[in-house]
Amino acid sequence: MAYDKAADFIGREGALAERETGGALRFRCFVVKARDADVIGDEPISHKGKVVGWVTSGGFAHGSGVSVAQGYVPKDIADEIDGWEIELLDQQLPATLQAQPCLMPIPDGCEADTALTRPCPGIARTANEPSR
Repeated sequence: MAYDKAADFIGREGALAERETGGALRFRCFVVKARDADVIGDEPISHKGKVVGWVTSGGFAHGSGVSVAQGYVPKDIADEIDGWEIELLDQQLPATLQAQPCLMPIPDGCEADTALTRPCPGIARTANEPSR
């Protein structure tokens, strides 16, 4: 946004105020303990039992083998790892803040197939447990 643009526009004061304060919300990614459906958007995000945000998008991440959700939450709790839940089909599903990308960049000297199939950090599955 061109904040220093000479032309006036609707919302200019609000945009400048948000730029100064950093805004009230943060966009975060979560790994969801989904059962047989995945979030798609507009599902409530709860933290410690209280609805605090909403999902903007999500789905099953086939490369990582996990269900993910992205959405907005208040900045004062945006970096909390635990205590999250996302409502899906009338059920509160546990969710974990995903601070790192689910697919890591391929390190030099690493085989592409190995690097791209690593699960998300913090998501443990047994050898016999399917990704779904």
